[in-house]
Amino acid sequence: MGYLVLIGDIVNSRRLAERGLVQKRFKAACQQVNERRKDYKVASPLMVTLGDEFQGVLSSPQALWRVISTLELALFEICQLRFSVGVGEISTALNSRSSLGMDGPAFYLAREGIEALRRRDGLYAVTGLTDGQRLVQYALDLWAANRRKWNYNRMYTFNRLLHGESVPDIAAELDLTEQAVYRTRRDGELDTVIGLLQEISALMAREIQP
Repeated sequence: MGYLVLIGDIVNSRRLAERGLVQKRFKAACQQVNERRKDYKVASPLMVTLGDEFQGVLSSPQALWRVISTLELALFEICQLRFSVGVGEISTALNSRSSLGMDGPAFYLAREGIEALRRRDGLYAVTGLTDGQRLVQYALDLWAANRRKWNYNRMYTFNRLLHGESVPDIAAELDLTEQAVYRTRRDGELDTVIGLLQEISALMAREIQP
């Protein structure tokens, strides 16, 4: 069985005015995901490794984008994050208590992906796919260009839609009209983005199925 190794970090962290506060929020956001590890299919917890970077292991591609958007939403107003996903095998035994100390192709791919994102100022990378690798990366780059223009309400709406929440509930949480939420959904092409990510998840699922 394969896994998804997720590595993320804070973009331009050394330039942030309140780096200590951001790191604290970053760690808290990772813990928020870990506390719902069954919902998010966390096989090995998200752990901050270098202050500005985390790594973790997921067992299901369907939960991946919910994890990423939850982290983005938690830090939306203070910093930008980037994410690399390595799809493949783990050579060492899976450690359900700590993602540190494990090794294998999925980790190498995730590390290569995050380094490539840093070089080209990208936000999302998925590596390790047998089919459609280049197409997936081009699609993620297009989404990243769109994503950089989002405001908080659009990010919130996107996150809640990924979690299966209804428009009326999202409107109530944001103190907006339902029409405003529908407009945010339409203007951000959120249904198209979600459909795209679901298709990418399907490709990843084929890779990790035993």
